[in-house]
Amino acid sequence: MHQVEWPVPAMIGSASPALIHRLVRSGEVCQQSLESMLVVHALKVSSGHSVLNLSAANTCLTSQILRHLNGTGLCVANYKEERRAHSSFQDLSELGMCCVPLLVTVGDPSTAEFGQTFDRVLCDVRCSNDGGIRQRPLPTWSSKSAQDLQALQVKTLRSALRHLRLGGRLVYATTSMNIVENEHVLEQVLSEGAFKLVEVQWGSRSDLKQFEHFAFPGIGQGMEACVRISPTAGSETAEQLGAAFFATLEHVQHADSVGAASSATKDLLGSSGHLHQAWFDNDSSSHTDEVKYFFGMDACTPLVCPVPWLVSLFVSQALPTSFVGVAIVNVGLPLARRGKSNTLQICNEGAVAAASISSLRCMDLSKADFRSLLVRRSIQVEMADGAAVVKCEGLDLALAADVSCGSLNILTTSEVAARYTEQLDAELGFSSQVAELEGAEEQLSSGQADAYTIAAPLDAMNSTDGRHFLVVNGLRYCVPYERWDHAVLPREADGMKLVAALSRFVRDAQGQLHDEAWWIEFCDAGRVEIEERTVADRALRRLEEDEAVALSSGNGRGGCFRQGVAAEQVCGANMRVKYLGHVHERCIRAELPKVLAGTDRFLVVDKPAGLPSQGNKSGVLNLEGVLASMGYRGLHIAHRLDQPVSGVLVLGRSTTQQKNFMDEAVEKQKTYVARVWPPLASSPMTCSEPVGWDGERATCSAAGGKASITHFRALSEAFADGTQLVECRPVQGRRHQIRVHLAFLGSPIANDRLYGGNFAGEESGELFAFEDAEGVLAQAFAAAHQPWCPSCAWTRQVLAGAERKPVVHGGIWLHARRYQVPRFSLDVEAPLPSWASGPCPAVVQV
Repeated sequence: MHQVEWPVPAMIGSASPALIHRLVRSGEVCQQSLESMLVVHALKVSSGHSVLNLSAANTCLTSQILRHLNGTGLCVANYKEERRAHSSFQDLSELGMCCVPLLVTVGDPSTAEFGQTFDRVLCDVRCSNDGGIRQRPLPTWSSKSAQDLQALQVKTLRSALRHLRLGGRLVYATTSMNIVENEHVLEQVLSEGAFKLVEVQWGSRSDLKQFEHFAFPGIGQGMEACVRISPTAGSETAEQLGAAFFATLEHVQHADSVGAASSATKDLLGSSGHLHQAWFDNDSSSHTDEVKYFFGMDACTPLVCPVPWLVSLFVSQALPTSFVGVAIVNVGLPLARRGKSNTLQICNEGAVAAASISSLRCMDLSKADFRSLLVRRSIQVEMADGAAVVKCEGLDLALAADVSCGSLNILTTSEVAARYTEQLDAELGFSSQVAELEGAEEQLSSGQADAYTIAAPLDAMNSTDGRHFLVVNGLRYCVPYERWDHAVLPREADGMKLVAALSRFVRDAQGQLHDEAWWIEFCDAGRVEIEERTVADRALRRLEEDEAVALSSGNGRGGCFRQGVAAEQVCGANMRVKYLGHVHERCIRAELPKVLAGTDRFLVVDKPAGLPSQGNKSGVLNLEGVLASMGYRGLHIAHRLDQPVSGVLVLGRSTTQQKNFMDEAVEKQKTYVARVWPPLASSPMTCSEPVGWDGERATCSAAGGKASITHFRALSEAFADGTQLVECRPVQGRRHQIRVHLAFLGSPIANDRLYGGNFAGEESGELFAFEDAEGVLAQAFAAAHQPWCPSCAWTRQVLAGAERKPVVHGGIWLHARRYQVPRFSLDVEAPLPSWASGPCPAVVQV
């Protein structure tokens, strides 16, 4: 981690906002305003000090304090809002500063009692913020707001002074410039005695002395030691500064008591490197045995709760017996937590410490093997299922992991993996520009090596969840596999025999209905199960029991299913059925998507034409499945892009980010390029016809259509073949909106036959499925053949030439060129395809 404590204004000024954001998110830079950094300098924090940040508002000041403590002493960061406390703790974790001497609490700064005094106290109080006018012109402010806040500020400052040790130092800070919130507050408190103002010493550091030009003394008699930062125009530093006020106070004491306070502090701290485990939580749990096993603890060792933290001896003295009006969010370096399924999960923040404590569940890897694991994300191991830690030999690098069925998977973000990979590249002498992967057919591009876009190489991921891919003659196939599918029988099935209801209402994975004889064989083979409770019963039980218990089952899909169902079983209304079918997915074009960009929330790819992004949700022959096979797992498509269309497509890294992106309130600017015939008019035009859907294609119709607006403009003169490039900017995202609007204007996409395009050539041409000259497909499909599966029989006939081979269509001349989402700082552009540069060969007008 490289923290820039005193950033050079020229460097920050020349960096783009996107670069600053990436550096902050990666933990390499802690972004902070210049004037606020002076506050911690005035506090004079040193190793071994105990520091209270009484009214913490963000991560920056706390991270600066922790850096000065250098892993010793104690820092208590108290937040008024629990949301901010958790957010700050997360930010500190990403910065790599979620370290041992940190204690994060939630409490009212004006009333909180911590039961001890501190060497240093920071009192950054809530204020009217009228000093922020440089950043926010015309701020909302009135003299009444300052007067109303003064009482709260005096109360908070008094609370801070109560926690200041004899001889200790306190800094009172605001971002206001009026004397009501600054000097007048100090006058009230100083009149009570015991404390005095002291001057700030700028020292000889050049990066600090530059601020002397912007620092002015306080206003009023006895306030000369206060500091007012009031930047003036004329220098680059001034443009970086906002106004601020701070004053340094010391607890007045006699000379003989100073040493006593210092020695007492040293006794309490003990050895600066001494650590011990604290098992701190008020909840009860049934996982104590799992925790004891992982950390190699004696079974008789008493635990308050199996949530382990590694804390300093000083922090342990402060744990919550002496706190009043304070809730604890974090007590140090977290070692483990309970995961989503309530199982033990190691925290990456404390993985290095956990590896040193636990020898039973820790795996040591060489630097080369650790680097390979970072890229591939998983390895095969001989270890029992459960939480684990992987440590790199010779370096303080460790990652949390999970072992399941002999596969160890690391639990970390692509960002962290990329940062560790870069560090290991330097150790091993590898080039940071190209990832040379042992046994890989393809090297990762520089774009894929980005912190948010790194993935496992393709050859290391030739299957997804046991579903194997084959690429033959430009098409991608998935070997048939078995899958449990679910169906809810309609009310009409009430009282019917099970096989009769199944034959009438339930289709297999290929969408086919089957007769009763077929379903009788399925039932006899144990491939059908029914739910013991109806949907109505489950709804009633949710009112009586906890939902998590009500929906739990051995198969993990909710409800309680019964095996060994008889074909003569009588159905009930809304009964839920699950059946083990044989899945044959339609083959797709083999071209892979290219990664364009990534953030911590989204991945943006250039989707090739012919690769479906919608449909086949349970399968793997779609965009999400192909990306998963490339190492990009857990992605969720955030917007529509038709199968024959190429270009920019955004995927969320979680369903939450997917929903955030799809929110209609989020402004999106989409730019497409199309090749049309005949040409459009040279002047820009707009089509605002409502768009509906007739079941097969989009239509422009006011009856039942939804409001749709698309802006068009010609990008070039007509090519020699009469076609023309057109820019398309849809305001909405209706299905086939651009295609149907161009057809309505009389200039359809030239090779879009569905909407009247009269050019025959599809992009990349048509391909025939199951072309298998070398017998690769025949061998793979024969191994997966099921005699009762009609699709297996049909596939065998196609491969033998007895049935007509299906046609796999190519793309149309429509390309998503650019996607802009200002709220999420996304502005991604995809390269133009070859057809956008002029007439294409083998294109014939029909």
